[in-house]
Amino acid sequence: AALLTAESGPGEHIATCARRLNEAGVHGLVKLRQGELEEQIAAEVAAGSYDLITLAAEAHGDVVQRILRQLDTLPPDHRQPVLVIKPLTE
Repeated sequence: AALLTAESGPGEHIATCARRLNEAGVHGLVKLRQGELEEQIAAEVAAGSYDLITLAAEAHGDVVQRILRQLDTLPPDHRQPVLVIKPLTE
């Protein structure tokens, strides 16, 4: 839980993002889960009722592909559209 304190860099970033989304009329909540990233995201998607899954990712790396592969293993009735947001690269 120390990750989400206002004094930590990640906690401050998460709070800022949540505030901006709330101001734009996008309401939600922050959930903290422990375990393998792609498995935890797939488990949350399967357990929840989401209209859209949004992933913020680094410009390089295979994290998004690993998550998408894990989401593909879910039954069809648990599959939602996925929006991937990556920074522009030059």
